[in-house]
Amino acid sequence: MEPATLLLMIIALLIAFLNFTRVRKLRSPKKLPPGNLGLPLIGETLSFLKPYSAATIGEFMEHHISRFGKNFSSHLFGNLSIVSTDPELIWFVLKNEGKLFRNDLSFAFKKVVGKYSMSLASGDVHKHLRSTVLGFLSIERLRTVFLQDADHVAVQIMSSWKDGIVISAKDEATKFSLYIMVKKIMSMSIDNPHIEKLPREYDSFIKAFVCFPLYIPGTKYWKAIQSRKYINDMFKKEMEARIEAKGGRNEGEIEDDFLGWLMKNTDYPQEKICDLLLGVLFAGHDTTSRAISLLIYFLESCPTAVEQLREEHLQIVRSKKQNGEYRLTWDDYKKMEFTKCVINETLRLGNIARFTLRCATKDTEFKDHVIPNGSTVLLHFGAVHMDPSLYEDPTQFNPWRWLSSPGMKATDSFMPFGKGLRTCPGADLARLEMAVFLHHLIPKFDWELAEPDHPIITPLVEFPRGLLIKVRAVSAC
Repeated sequence: MEPATLLLMIIALLIAFLNFTRVRKLRSPKKLPPGNLGLPLIGETLSFLKPYSAATIGEFMEHHISRFGKNFSSHLFGNLSIVSTDPELIWFVLKNEGKLFRNDLSFAFKKVVGKYSMSLASGDVHKHLRSTVLGFLSIERLRTVFLQDADHVAVQIMSSWKDGIVISAKDEATKFSLYIMVKKIMSMSIDNPHIEKLPREYDSFIKAFVCFPLYIPGTKYWKAIQSRKYINDMFKKEMEARIEAKGGRNEGEIEDDFLGWLMKNTDYPQEKICDLLLGVLFAGHDTTSRAISLLIYFLESCPTAVEQLREEHLQIVRSKKQNGEYRLTWDDYKKMEFTKCVINETLRLGNIARFTLRCATKDTEFKDHVIPNGSTVLLHFGAVHMDPSLYEDPTQFNPWRWLSSPGMKATDSFMPFGKGLRTCPGADLARLEMAVFLHHLIPKFDWELAEPDHPIITPLVEFPRGLLIKVRAVSAC
């Protein structure tokens, strides 16, 4: 073992030991929720992070909930942790961010997202940044430019699919959502030379969130930081080109993308703009691409849902043909009632945003227990979505359960994009893109798995084999 690696391990173990000692001291006087602090030094982190099937909550959560209840104590990520699967406590924590709790991100995570990231901001700074991003992802822009782009990109991607071809649904979903976002962020077209490499670099970058933060050449974390640098360099070169051009590019095009708007309407330094662009790319792309992969996976084993979806979308296609129209409109999207049920069920069962972390800033009482100052609060949305007291047969893919909740209305226990001040700003865009993708997929193709595969939690949702499917053209239109 190299000296640098050994030194980092010793430091990490020392920090973990100090935290564990503090946790043991806190254990007696506080009315902590019941639980288990696990092994010395590492607590229960390894058990918590053990990969498991995406359509479950994993052995760790199943065991602890059955033994201790919906709120329990543990020792995760080097700190005393209160884990909650109770919607009431989850909402209590989220609505009291900035008062009793703060966002809890590690130094390694901060290095990945950048110091100006909206994920790290709090208070008025967070509100301002969030307002800026939500302005870019506004409903009006979704109704017009994002819907048009999603419609166009879906046609382009699926036009290359031939009857009987085997494709990676994961890769196709990634291209679909990524192409849309880079066009709206910086007017990058599909034939841009960076486009082919960008999905690979982004996939490497996202691995930083689920690997040990060891910055040594060759490690996943080191590769992720290099990929972040590649993406940021791409942003910087585009900024410099626009500054040098001094209006040489089409002004309307620049004004229509997020980079152009930031350059014209803010005095943000280059580094801050890069961090914001990367955050918007993550918000608008990552959730969507994983959700579309899950859509394809769940529907492959539910032909009844596919048939009902096909009839819904064919009705839209026939109606438009009768009126001499071909482009998808916002009114068409609003008619996709069963599609929205399928999207809801995919988000519930797939659980892409599985949990989030907060840190208690003072001793806080909730019902019969105390959440100690400095402890980590892990809010587990995935376990809420799989709670049999809230959802009948929760492990079953059943989009019809949502027919009793018309449209996109959701219960207080449904939190696929988080909840509160830090709800994913790309939530509405993700739903829109999933619906548009289905609109072009369902009437034209059937599919089956080309080889066995299933989604696992790492804790990101991953398909180990890339979700290879064999597509068959259908003549339902």
